[in-house]
Amino acid sequence: VYRWEPIDEHILGEGSADRREGYDTDEKVRDRAVELLTDEPDLDVLFVSMDDVDATGHDEGFSPDVPEYVAAVERAENMTADILDALGARDQSQETWLVIITSDHGGGGRFLKMHHPSTLIDRNTFMLVTGGSAIQGEMTNDPVIIDVAVMALNHLEVPLPEGEEALDGRNSAFDSTVPPAREPTCEKPIFYYRVNLMAALVGTCCLSICASVIFITVRLRKQRQGRGKLGGMSHPNEDVIPADVGNSHSE
Repeated sequence: VYRWEPIDEHILGEGSADRREGYDTDEKVRDRAVELLTDEPDLDVLFVSMDDVDATGHDEGFSPDVPEYVAAVERAENMTADILDALGARDQSQETWLVIITSDHGGGGRFLKMHHPSTLIDRNTFMLVTGGSAIQGEMTNDPVIIDVAVMALNHLEVPLPEGEEALDGRNSAFDSTVPPAREPTCEKPIFYYRVNLMAALVGTCCLSICASVIFITVRLRKQRQGRGKLGGMSHPNEDVIPADVGNSHSE
């Protein structure tokens, strides 16, 4: 149950879940989550995504000093409490639920209304885990966002096809002694490649325009002089200076 459509378009997709339902407000997402927990006895997994906090951060700023942002966080907290109340009222005599509450990114690092280019505060998130065999108390083993999938699969007793090394995340809520999460293996952040791609596209565009102008100039010169000769043409510098965007993984 989601608010932000790209979750369904680019992450879930066909065949990934029995139900994929999008709504245009967080309140409708909350209401549907409560309804499913109340009316669906065979429910195994429920993914709920709200978007108002992120949208407000982009509109007003990701900061505790922005009243609108604080109000959006408080609304999300209250709606999460409604969902947890519905879970608590559910008949769990044959069930053991694990609840993971987190955010996919922080915000307000270098730019108040953005969560890139991947500064520490942009990558900083919170994580709350309760239920199942989760350890009570503060998680002191530096949990990170990629741990979520591993913890959920572990709770559902779904074996990873390639063993524990198949994913970069760890069972951080179940074992306080787990080693740090593995760093992403990509040599440079995704944002680096995006900047290079855009620079290349702009460079190609400029080269095409320059070529068109030169072609027109040559044609005009040929018409005036009867013949013409095209000399050497200088090309734009193709070197792209990599942007200093920091590390792209979430912490």
